[in-house]
Amino acid sequence: MESDREFPRSLAPLRAPLDRELLEHSVSSLAPEGETSRALLDAGIVPPHSLTPVTLFLLASQPRPAQSDGSRARGPIAGGVWTRQQITYHRPVRLDEVLETRGEVARRYVRAGRLFSISTSETRNADGQLAVSSCATGLQQYRRDESLEDSEEGRSEADVSRPSPDPSVASANPSLEALGALRVGERLVGPTVEVSLARMRDRDAGRDENPIHTDPEEARRAGLSAPIVGGSHVLAYLQDFLMRSWGHEALLHGAYFDARWLSPVHAGKKIEPSATVSACDSGRVELEMEVVCEGQSALVGTLVIPLAEASG
Repeated sequence: MESDREFPRSLAPLRAPLDRELLEHSVSSLAPEGETSRALLDAGIVPPHSLTPVTLFLLASQPRPAQSDGSRARGPIAGGVWTRQQITYHRPVRLDEVLETRGEVARRYVRAGRLFSISTSETRNADGQLAVSSCATGLQQYRRDESLEDSEEGRSEADVSRPSPDPSVASANPSLEALGALRVGERLVGPTVEVSLARMRDRDAGRDENPIHTDPEEARRAGLSAPIVGGSHVLAYLQDFLMRSWGHEALLHGAYFDARWLSPVHAGKKIEPSATVSACDSGRVELEMEVVCEGQSALVGTLVIPLAEASG
């Protein structure tokens, strides 16, 4: 553990447009199921799943100390996995926008030999408009370390800044009619998809910030039987399917996701995304999400899409 660091720990801001090459790969890795993401990208709009890793991008951009051989130490994402992400997409982001992401590692704790951290971030454009707010919980290393004792540092759970649905931007959503027609109990089931190692490597665009997603040997060293699909990649199949059902921008006007990854999806396994409407009224629609991998829940969570700004 990094005993010389205190938490919460502010992160150096990241200011840059999104990497076009990485965006292209994040979309092509969904093919042929990523047709809606491709349409958004072709229209100059960043798909929501390409915005999901903003906190990861911020963490990966942090300065690293040089090693004795002149290389740079790997960052906190190497060998780790997300276990939960809460994220709100406040507005569509155009490809050419310069974005600034600011955040902190708010909390770190050990439970049963596993080290977790909670990192929060906000991403704004050059005009200061909020585009994405995120709170991500990461398991720092997949392999359990029995020498670690239970502990906690930084902010309490109650004091961590977490995103929520943003009804102030709901009126701009062009999919309000389709969303307003949903009814409690309605279930949407997406196509079954085999997530191959080739797709996983395509999404990472040849980069190795976290090789447990692309390198079988590195995955074994981390305690995995095979490379695992990145959390945002798993969620992307569900998001693209929902956009095909409701409209290209349905998730880009204040929609809030709370996703929990329960079990890894290994390379070459098949997944099936679904969402069930659990509540709806004139102001919002709420759905329970699930991605099943060969009979086992890999992802569960809640999606809330505001339909109107709260009165009063």
